[in-house]
Amino acid sequence: MGQVETNQAGGQQSAEGHRAGRKRVLVAVAMLVIVALAVVGGGVWWTHDRHERALADCQQKQRAVDKADQSLQASRKKAAAVQDVAEEQVNDAGSVRRLHQLLADGGGDSKRACKADAPTGDLGQTQARLARREAAAKTRAKQLEAAAQAVSRSRDAKVLADAKGALQVKRDEGAKLLADSDGKVADAATRERLQGVLEAAGQVSSGLPADYAKAQANVQAEVDGVNASVQAKAKADADAQAAQQAAAQASRQYAQQPSYQQQGPKASQSAPQQQVPAAPQTSGKGQYGGYDSWEDFLHRPDNTNHGCNADGSCGIG
Repeated sequence: MGQVETNQAGGQQSAEGHRAGRKRVLVAVAMLVIVALAVVGGGVWWTHDRHERALADCQQKQRAVDKADQSLQASRKKAAAVQDVAEEQVNDAGSVRRLHQLLADGGGDSKRACKADAPTGDLGQTQARLARREAAAKTRAKQLEAAAQAVSRSRDAKVLADAKGALQVKRDEGAKLLADSDGKVADAATRERLQGVLEAAGQVSSGLPADYAKAQANVQAEVDGVNASVQAKAKADADAQAAQQAAAQASRQYAQQPSYQQQGPKASQSAPQQQVPAAPQTSGKGQYGGYDSWEDFLHRPDNTNHGCNADGSCGIG
């Protein structure tokens, strides 16, 4: 009996031990499954998170590219405002050629390339390309702005240089007129004013072309005044000379008028000379050949060889 009871007790213990071992195995398997699920789940989550971060970074870089492209377009618009400036209008023709070259290059395309269903690796590559595109757009915008400014500065410098040159030419013209017009003007004050504006023009020092243009206009006004005064004196001198010549001509014509000369075949054939006829012999009637005055004698009727009466009347038949 005791042996049987002992065997029964040992069998119960063995069964209980077997059940305990199975529980431990099940627990271990469950733990392994849980760990495996956790690992798999964590991997999936990590992969998804990495993709989402890559997509977000790509999209952020795309927005930066869009902003850079907007700045580039603004710079291109500013540059286009001076693209019609010709090479002969600037001091540095190379600045115009450089600007035209930059405007001819339209730049890269900025189409959106960040796709949500793209692999994470592709998103990373796209982000890198966008970063290069952003850098290129910023560089081109700076180049365009610099080129446009260079053209503007070169044009302004030439305008200023031309204004200075034009003033110098006008000053030289005024100085020559001032020297040549000495003693040839009707109003000496015009030469004094010209000298004054020439001195003032020589003192102009400015970065504004308008200041040189104003000085040039002042010199031109006084040059015109001196020229007008020179013409006025020349006309007055010419009028005086003409009047003098007219008076001399009139005097010569008066001196050359024919005078009364002695009539008869023995009269001189030479050029007429002003002579006073001799007084005629009187016959007792009046002092001058029967006439009361010398004027009456000169205007006596011609009754010689004409078949007329002594009183000057002539009959018919």
